[in-house]
Amino acid sequence: MIEARVPAFRQIVAPRSEIVPVLSELGSPRGIVCGRTGIVSIADVAHDKVYEYVIPRRQTAPNGGVLRPHRLDIKGAVGLTLDHQGRLLIAGRNPAQVGRIEVNGTLHALTQASHPGHPRHPADLVYAIDGHVYVADLPPTHPDGGPSQGSAPGAIYQIARNGSVQPVSPAPLRPAGVALDCRQLHLLVADRLSNSVQRFPIAPDGSLGPSATVFERAISDAIGGGGIETDEAGNIYVTTPEGVQVHNTDGIELGAIRLPEPPADLCWGRGAVGLYATAGSGVYFIPIEVGGTRTF
Repeated sequence: MIEARVPAFRQIVAPRSEIVPVLSELGSPRGIVCGRTGIVSIADVAHDKVYEYVIPRRQTAPNGGVLRPHRLDIKGAVGLTLDHQGRLLIAGRNPAQVGRIEVNGTLHALTQASHPGHPRHPADLVYAIDGHVYVADLPPTHPDGGPSQGSAPGAIYQIARNGSVQPVSPAPLRPAGVALDCRQLHLLVADRLSNSVQRFPIAPDGSLGPSATVFERAISDAIGGGGIETDEAGNIYVTTPEGVQVHNTDGIELGAIRLPEPPADLCWGRGAVGLYATAGSGVYFIPIEVGGTRTF
């Protein structure tokens, strides 16, 4: 299950680490995020719901928690993250919008597809520590994984602190997933158009500069792959048809983590320790020796 390409990979995933099955028979879980208190939110596109997986505070094991539906009936969610106040941010398709769950429990739309200049098919999002939100806008695909005929190319959008929304990607993309590097100076994008991970420098105003290819890797359309995370050492984790691929900041492949089912998305666990992965119809936990990048 753990395949090292270089000896240094053993410092990231211990050779005898065991992948822990956490949940099964969810339907088709995609987006996933774990808050500071250890509550894991999961978007299940098959059941059109967002679930919360709650682990008791004193429990250190990643499994054995309680699964419950979110208090709101949230439909169409595909990508999830949190902001610095712990509010859940949702990239959704039904309706097509980016929403935020307020403290009082209401859903507030940050973007709407009917508004000019807003994302039309949000698929993933990441919250930056300065308050900006970056959204991957991924047009629908054919069942065979190819882009829909006549569909516009995807793009990266920025939701600024003041609520303004604008496209910021300087080149055509089909962005399946977005993440920030460990210093939050670059945005990393799992791009299905080029089958690669692209790195964009972030300007002081939050706009993006020209991208550079970090590494090439097939990003599957069929399973909702393209989940991407980074750790505090600069390593990059991305879901592909082969599993979770790990590369260093220079794009050198360090190793791979094979899951029992094809993975879709990733998030860091409680305290940014270990990775939760949605895969097939379940959720798994991967022990990681390096701490994850904190963005909220």
